[in-house]
Amino acid sequence: SSDVCSSDLAIAANGSLLSLIPNAEAAAGKRIPPIVMTYYGNWPEIVEFFRKAAQDLRKLGLTPKLNPEPSSVAVPKTLQQHDYGDWGSIMWGATPDRLDPNFHLEELLFSKSERNYGYYNSPKYDAAVGVQKSAMDRDKRRELVWAAQAVAAADFPVWWLAHPVVISAYNQKYFDGATEIMGAGYGLVYSSWNYMNFYPKTNRKTLKSGVQIEYNTLNPFSASTSPNQTFLRFFYDTFALIGPDLKVRPWAAESWKVVNPTTIDIVLRKGMKFHDGTAVTGEDVAFTFEYLKKWDFPFFRNAMAVIDKVEVKGNDIRFQLTKPYAPFFSNTLTWLFILPKHIWKDIPEKAGVKHPGEYANPNPVGSGPFVFGHWRKGQEFYFKANKSHFAAPKLDDVYFVVIPSIDGVAGALERGEIDLTQETITPALADRLMQNPDMKVGYAPSHGVYEVRPDLRKAPFSDINFRKAIYHAFDRRPIINFFAGKARISGNTPITPLNEFWHNPNLPAPEYNLEKAREILKAAGYSWDSSGALLMP
Repeated sequence: SSDVCSSDLAIAANGSLLSLIPNAEAAAGKRIPPIVMTYYGNWPEIVEFFRKAAQDLRKLGLTPKLNPEPSSVAVPKTLQQHDYGDWGSIMWGATPDRLDPNFHLEELLFSKSERNYGYYNSPKYDAAVGVQKSAMDRDKRRELVWAAQAVAAADFPVWWLAHPVVISAYNQKYFDGATEIMGAGYGLVYSSWNYMNFYPKTNRKTLKSGVQIEYNTLNPFSASTSPNQTFLRFFYDTFALIGPDLKVRPWAAESWKVVNPTTIDIVLRKGMKFHDGTAVTGEDVAFTFEYLKKWDFPFFRNAMAVIDKVEVKGNDIRFQLTKPYAPFFSNTLTWLFILPKHIWKDIPEKAGVKHPGEYANPNPVGSGPFVFGHWRKGQEFYFKANKSHFAAPKLDDVYFVVIPSIDGVAGALERGEIDLTQETITPALADRLMQNPDMKVGYAPSHGVYEVRPDLRKAPFSDINFRKAIYHAFDRRPIINFFAGKARISGNTPITPLNEFWHNPNLPAPEYNLEKAREILKAAGYSWDSSGALLMP
């Protein structure tokens, strides 16, 4: 591999052309400069992981500088501004659309993806991603997905850590009908399924869900996090929905048909209405796609990129794709929703803003299973069941109650102030709740994944040997132990082994072994000075 310290361009270890940031301090024979590591300072499992990692990195002669920030700050700085120091850490949530491998393969590592914040750039990998997502035959695509994972794994652009579990609980004395869903448990808003299917066991038909960090916008185009985006799907119907069995189901689309690899017909469900009583029509669908294309919202860019045009005849909708796209049903149709044309056609002009993403959208009107009621910042969200919806909730209404701490959420559940935990609780709290026969507690597996990612433009992170060595210096036990041993150590791939069909089982992550890390560094030409500081080759 090549170690470039002062040139502007170099051939990276993976054989691709990579723009490097000159770093005079990381010159041959000099100490490796301090490494700034940004991570979620309000997530205890991440804090403990980085504390242990810092100890082990110091043993290798490095100087870590811990930069903990609240996740609400760290996520937008990392993903939108790419401002995270030398290493950034993200936990990719388990939204249902991410069960399809394309999210982890394309959005996280494709060279031109905005979420590729570590600047991984491999033409070989980009080609492998493009081929897999165009394969319409599922078995053939599986081979290509495995191959793409192997290409990235050989380059070590990201250190994948672990797949968590979702620990959630609800009061089964008053409610039932919930299904434990992978990645969502009983109450995470990644899936609206349980909120539609909880049924009251008494005359009280209002459910209260405790949320630690409230959502920050009602505008579906400016929501910068997946939880906020998925929360808004309570109000806006998508064309398809992933059910508790993790299979794609028709939703606002009553049915669909693959005419050919680039032509897909759907039939819009008849009788749908927006919350203000206006009928949902094919014209709203056409407007939605024109609007999304015109304004190019980042969160919808990948879902829209493959759509060439949309033809509408009544309730019959034809999608013409630019090329075959295997994740169309699981990703595009589950992510895109229907805008009410009569409301959005005059936005942003009518709202007095320059861009629709700036619009507050104070009263979101969709066609979804819930109708927005009110939002009292820092206190609660309130919404009512849409009883005219084709999948009308069994509840009458729902409150999302903002409670700042996980301990507070669990305490409120015990006291009967809420009925459901929306955030993952700790194993200790779960054990406590299990002592109460009214509480139903579950540990659901998750396809979410924790990662640490270096800026590959900087030396020594541009060196594949350095990246491989550091992988051996990461002890994932603090994360696993936080979840009472029930989380899973990831392989050298972001796709969980539980997603068995798509997971390449031949890519184990390097074991935690500091001696092995030193051997790799020494063989690559790194050395140590008399004080034990690691020196560049």
